[in-house]
Amino acid sequence: MHCRRLLLIVLTIAGLVGASGVASASRLVVVVERASRVGEMSRSQVVNAFLGRFRQLPDGTRAHTADNEELKERFYLELVDKTPGEIGAYWARLIYSGQTLPPRQLNDSAQLVEWLIETPGGIGYTTEDRIDERLRVLFVLEP
Repeated sequence: MHCRRLLLIVLTIAGLVGASGVASASRLVVVVERASRVGEMSRSQVVNAFLGRFRQLPDGTRAHTADNEELKERFYLELVDKTPGEIGAYWARLIYSGQTLPPRQLNDSAQLVEWLIETPGGIGYTTEDRIDERLRVLFVLEP
């Protein structure tokens, strides 16, 4: 009985490790809701949007960015090679000076999709495997 329980624990842990490896292998993509008029975006446009430098999207729509908390650390490391602490300090300076507001903080990809559908000018990020018919990809991050 003890061996069977130990085997079950080992298999569960192996499954979790394997599942997280698959999820992290999926590329990050910057997305909008399907009906958005925004076309593709360059890396510099994405950087400027998510760091509050642009207040409008390329089509002239007011930009409303959102961070996906489950992917935020990976996103900023891949996009601008900054840690969560560095991003937090960056935004603290901008907020204190009254220059702009940080992206809206959303818990996960499911919440992000719902927010994008409800928010004109909304732009966020998720993994490729979370894309469905409601979203359109503007930019793919290559690690």
